[in-house]
Amino acid sequence: MLTWWLEAYPCSNARATTIIHLMTREFLHWWGYPQSALTDNGSQFISKQWKDWCTRMRIQHHTTPAYHPRANPTERRNQDLKIQFRLRLGHDHTQWEQHIADALFCTHRCVNAATGQTPAEMVQGSNLPLPGEWATHGTPPPDQGVGDRDQCRSTMHEDARR
Repeated sequence: MLTWWLEAYPCSNARATTIIHLMTREFLHWWGYPQSALTDNGSQFISKQWKDWCTRMRIQHHTTPAYHPRANPTERRNQDLKIQFRLRLGHDHTQWEQHIADALFCTHRCVNAATGQTPAEMVQGSNLPLPGEWATHGTPPPDQGVGDRDQCRSTMHEDARR
């Protein structure tokens, strides 16, 4: 079952060597080696180097249909991130890499219509806590200056608009 958990890393280019290096340096040590990987049809993912690496790592590589971008789950996740960046950056997209963590946090907390759960719940068994939620099992303590859950969400959305 797809969890819709999203990982994103800034990189200087999208060549297969760069993607393999990012996978090795940033992803695999944390999540382990996946059984399969779903990518778009970018040249880096259809290259011999990528295919050989996936074969060596015993990763079943699948690509999305090139002819139907709206049915492409990879592209839909990219659109989710773009929305988060637009909310944070407006028209100035020069600092997007500084907002990746916040965008991923929001994306991991959003309920997926297909599963009825957030990606965090699907992967970790519980949602990612907002500030102060960890102390009170889901409801931030009002005396801590954090406010209630709706206020935290409002603050998160206000931060996203800045």
